[in-house]
Order: sequence, then C-alpha cells, then structure tokens
Amino acid sequence: MGGGILIQRIRELIQLYFNPEKAVHHYLGISANFTEPIFRGEPVGIKKLFYIIRPLLAGEWIVQFQKMPPTEFLRLLNETAIDAELRKHIDDLLVQKETAVEQAMIAIPALIKDWIHSAGRPASGCGKSVNSFPAMKNLVWNHYMICLARF
Repeated sequence: MGGGILIQRIRELIQLYFNPEKAVHHYLGISANFTEPIFRGEPVGIKKLFYIIRPLLAGEWIVQFQKMPPTEFLRLLNETAIDAELRKHIDDLLVQKETAVEQAMIAIPALIKDWIHSAGRPASGCGKSVNSFPAMKNLVWNHYMICLARF
C-alpha cells in the first residue's frame, strides 16, 4: 500500500471515527491556552492571536459541516460562514501578521475579542461518535508491517 493510498484510507476512516463534539472541545481547549492575556486587556503577539483564531474557526467549521476541518488556514477561513465584519477584521489581522516582526504585540480589536469570548463557549449536541478507534489502529499497523516487509 503506497503512501498516497494510506493517506486516502486514513481520510476515509477519519469520517467514520470522527466525533464532532469531542473535536470542538479539543479546539476550544487549544484556543483557551492563549486567551488569558486577551481577557486581561493586555496586548498579545499577533502570531499567538492566530493560535486562538484558527482553532475557533475549526470549531465553527465542525459545527457547520460535522466533519474534520481543513488544515489550510485560508480554506478554513473562506469556507466557514462567519460575520462579514468579523471576516474583515481577520483579513486585516492577516495583513498585519504578514508585515509584522515576529514578536509584534497588538491590541485586540473589540469585535475580535467579543468573538473569541463568545466562540470559546463549549458546544454540545455537535454529533456523536459512531464507532471506536481499533480499525484506524489496524490500518496504520498493517501499513507499517507492509513497509517493514519491503526491507
């Protein structure tokens, strides 16, 4: 089984084992790790701000589509239905991020701060897990054994 086929099979299995509710909570947890300075009103590094925005967008994606969010930030941003004004603020932040020095600190726009606060609420009823993990583990193990056999 070639690498491309393995990736395709894993993507197929992810949809069988994906639990939207757990995934949303996972992404909320990631974003929560970086929100404390924002809620204290402190400036935050622009790069760290995207450590909050991306997982919150991923959570929004999951709620909307009930499947794994894309890894690519722009695809995630473009395909997730969000308020037009919020989108404009995120686009502005992307431009700032591209031109800012690595450690640049920024004041968070009120709209972004409000969105972070409201989007960071735990979600419920996003979906239920259909199966368990063993088939995914077996697929990866079988691929590993086939690769070993080639040597």
